[in-house]
Amino acid sequence: PTRPPHPPLPVATHVVNPLEESVSDQKLDSGSDKTLVDCFKWAMENYPADHYALVLWNHGSGILDPTRGHPFKASQLFKRNPLTNMLEIDRSIGFMELIQKRGICFSDTYGTYLTNEKLESALSEIVSLRRKKLDLIAFDACLMAMVEIVDITRYYVDYMVASEEVEPGDGWWYHEVLAPLKDGYVSPFELARHAVEGYRIGYLLETREFTQSAIQLRRSHGLIDNINRMSTILLQAIDLQLEGTLDLAVEISKDRRFCTCFAEPSYIDLHHFYSNLRLTLPFVKLQEGHSALLDQLERTLESGIKMLETAVIANVCGADLPRARGLSIYFPDKIIDTTYEKTYFARENAWIEVLKYFTR
Repeated sequence: PTRPPHPPLPVATHVVNPLEESVSDQKLDSGSDKTLVDCFKWAMENYPADHYALVLWNHGSGILDPTRGHPFKASQLFKRNPLTNMLEIDRSIGFMELIQKRGICFSDTYGTYLTNEKLESALSEIVSLRRKKLDLIAFDACLMAMVEIVDITRYYVDYMVASEEVEPGDGWWYHEVLAPLKDGYVSPFELARHAVEGYRIGYLLETREFTQSAIQLRRSHGLIDNINRMSTILLQAIDLQLEGTLDLAVEISKDRRFCTCFAEPSYIDLHHFYSNLRLTLPFVKLQEGHSALLDQLERTLESGIKMLETAVIANVCGADLPRARGLSIYFPDKIIDTTYEKTYFARENAWIEVLKYFTR
């Protein structure tokens, strides 16, 4: 599948100090999609290769583009337990309430970052330049292993590596992640899987709250279609429910007491949510003659779980997040973030209608 064409974003302007005489002296804006494209062009011209992996480092905020909060570093969320000497996440406040306008490739000079829209614009141009997809994109950043991020990258990349949870301040242990390259050729599939294992090795003794996963993006198309179908059937069934039983089933299924969520509590594990909802369906009552709709919903949830397990080719998680299965999805309690409503996923998938119903 190909993404419908969309107008290019305005190119960010690089501000050059008038006292500087050479373009080479100017400070580049890491939060500009043009800078990312120029960087990749430089890499292709100076280091031609059959395979390319693009690793984006820095802050991360998942599918939401942060616009509020206070200056903040993800490492502030982690505190060391003096009894276990392990890093633990302070979950008393949501991640998005803390972070201030900071995302991947944040520029301290210009106060900019790669929004999800700018990320897609850059990937689109890079693929046009290369004339084929990137082999691997990896986010050494917080909260980026989301279905909605996959919906961006699936058109431009073969494999994606990211974390559902926030990452400790040290980020990737690159000596572990890149170790196989010392021995020669490694396929993109193998490198993606090893990056996940390298992350596990790095943090296994540091924290019980880590996640990392690798997704084969060509297998994600069916999963995203499944979410759309599940949402459509769910909305039909909601209109026919008795005594609010389906409302209750969904609320229980996504409740943070029963469903794995992360430092940003509106990000819930998709596999866990699907599994919970499937288990609660026997308690749902519909108007007489419509029980077949619940059967359809159950089959759709079952197939979605299988698709997710097929798309996620590697997944690791700490002992405190045992049900984290590699991809999260946005499900807020009260208000839908305005930046979410602007995403392609929200505009093209019936999931947004589910969110509107449960945040009404």
